[in-house]
Amino acid sequence: MKKSLKEGFYYGNKSNRFWKILFEYFDEKLVDDIQSKKKFLLTHKIALWDIVKTTNLKGSSDLKLQNRIIEINDISSFLQTHQNIKANVSFSKHMV
Repeated sequence: MKKSLKEGFYYGNKSNRFWKILFEYFDEKLVDDIQSKKKFLLTHKIALWDIVKTTNLKGSSDLKLQNRIIEINDISSFLQTHQNIKANVSFSKHMV
């Protein structure tokens, strides 16, 4: 999470498997730079949107989740506004 925040882009830590899985799904060679990843997302009409609007969480340690304060983005309004979205895939190892 710290690496992603620093880069201002999703799943920035190289140990995160998100990009590897996504590129493998589309049978493409994994790239490391943010601009190429943005181009990849646009090419495949993929949007990334953070469900968390605001949080006091600093870092990604599980210990810090106990005292978290999280404001959730309004996904229902978002999907009503963007009715051309055909699929919504969400995943997390923690429930908010």
